[in-house]
Amino acid sequence: MSLPTSENRFASDRPAHASPCIGVCEMDEASGYCRGCYRTIEEIRTWRQKDAAGKQDILDRLADRQNSFKDKAKISAARAASWAARWAQSEETQ
Repeated sequence: MSLPTSENRFASDRPAHASPCIGVCEMDEASGYCRGCYRTIEEIRTWRQKDAAGKQDILDRLADRQNSFKDKAKISAARAASWAARWAQSEETQ
């Protein structure tokens, strides 16, 4: 069995209320979300005790959280590229 990719792990064809965990357990301090499954510590901690509706409520929020992370990553990459270009330009003028 392969791990779900970031594109399909929230898809409706997955087993009902399967955990979105992909084994990348690292919390993002700024957002409070896991960088692998986009759940909070509380959501991770209580997952097994949640009923189907509670799990679905969490799952419904994860795609938006993932998209938010991607948007922030694009902005960070653009800023880094801009900084690198300015640095390279300043090196050329010295």
